[in-house]
Amino acid sequence: MDDASDAALIREYTDFKSESAFAAIVSRHIGLVYSVALRLIGNSADAQDVAQMVFVVFAKTAGELRSRTTLTGWFYETTRLTSRQFIRARKRRLIREQAAYMQSTAPESDTDTIWRRLEPFLEEGMSQLNERDRALVALRFFENKSGAEAATLLGISEWAAHKRTTRAVEKLRTYFTKQGIALTANGLVAAVSANAMQTAPVGFASAVSTAVFMGTAAGTGGATLLNTMALTKLKAGLIGVIVVASAATTLVIEYQSHIRLYEVDQAFRWQLASLEDLETENRRLLALVPKTNGQSVSRVDELRNLREESAALRAKAGGLTALNDEEKKLSAALARARSELRHGDTNQQITARSPEMDTRIYYTMALSRAMQEYALENKGVFPTNLSQVTGRITLDPKYQKGLSPDQYVIAFQGTTSEITQYAHPDRIILIRERSPWRNADGKLVMTWFSLQGLADSYCPADGSFDAWIQQHTVAPRVPAQ
Repeated sequence: MDDASDAALIREYTDFKSESAFAAIVSRHIGLVYSVALRLIGNSADAQDVAQMVFVVFAKTAGELRSRTTLTGWFYETTRLTSRQFIRARKRRLIREQAAYMQSTAPESDTDTIWRRLEPFLEEGMSQLNERDRALVALRFFENKSGAEAATLLGISEWAAHKRTTRAVEKLRTYFTKQGIALTANGLVAAVSANAMQTAPVGFASAVSTAVFMGTAAGTGGATLLNTMALTKLKAGLIGVIVVASAATTLVIEYQSHIRLYEVDQAFRWQLASLEDLETENRRLLALVPKTNGQSVSRVDELRNLREESAALRAKAGGLTALNDEEKKLSAALARARSELRHGDTNQQITARSPEMDTRIYYTMALSRAMQEYALENKGVFPTNLSQVTGRITLDPKYQKGLSPDQYVIAFQGTTSEITQYAHPDRIILIRERSPWRNADGKLVMTWFSLQGLADSYCPADGSFDAWIQQHTVAPRVPAQ
């Protein structure tokens, strides 16, 4: 059954409870499920337990998946949700950003070095993409499908798959840059394609297939299934994942709707541009009709076809205004939600991304790396003056336009060991700009870097930074007498 499509295997399993069909699905997707779980959890034994639970969820919900042409996206999403529930149940906290910023940028020719630096952040970076783009990236670079194969499996054109892949890779590259990992799109793709998939343990696919199939075939009662899975050491805390896997928040729905409307809007804009080209060609042909004799009939036929295409495009573009209005409403709602989610600061507003913003963010990150290198060489003590780290700043000259250390203020004076003593180190300023500046959209902005290793910008709605600075700055600790 290796050549059968996912859709055919789902139908055979749901219609006839075919063990061979179920085993084929497990064998096909076990590598993806195990790899994603292993990256998120970091432990092979726990990753195997999560993988088994994912296939339990599949066995119970297979009837709802009959309309899918491929299961890659579904397995990817379910594994992510299952792994995160597992982590919450075990009360695990994975704080890796600090280590990432303390490393120097690796040469992009060294794929293994790049992979070691970006692997801890890959799944969080994937969460920045929407579900359709995650499925596409998983097909292209996790399972190494060609562009044509991925497009066929997702039911889209190869051109659309190429554009969405390019956009998704650029989003991932931007996310990794913000984490202090500077690399090109080609370097990112090469590292992920070569390392994203790990081989599942020998015999694992067979064990999962047998355990899950026997458990679900024995009856529909929950007790029979759970007793069977207990024999394979499943963690009890994962039972709630089946419910979590089907949940979605209002914010996610709004965000996905916004993305869909944006893509529709872009498609309509492209169609309008095509319409203008057709109208130009239409006028050119009209001018040629009187000058042609024997060819006039074929020219008229061509003109008629162009007019019909023009009318069809105009009909498709008719709803553009309504879509734009809806997009504005969703954008406003998303902006409000994002503002409230940023540590509950309702005064923060969204500002546009601009070349000036990128330059200042990168420079702030370079200063913070220099401070962290200084701390490593001085028993964990951060510098108290930026003149102590001036010689350590390494940055592409294009990101140093008019910027210098004296434009920044060190907000935290202490040691690296103190970071873990704060409940929210991501909200405490390590270094910030001395004065705000006006972005391309006219809003006042200040870039800063947190103790947890995150570069960000702050843009207050009322234009005042004093309350924010006071709230996110901690006084130096007084040594015990």
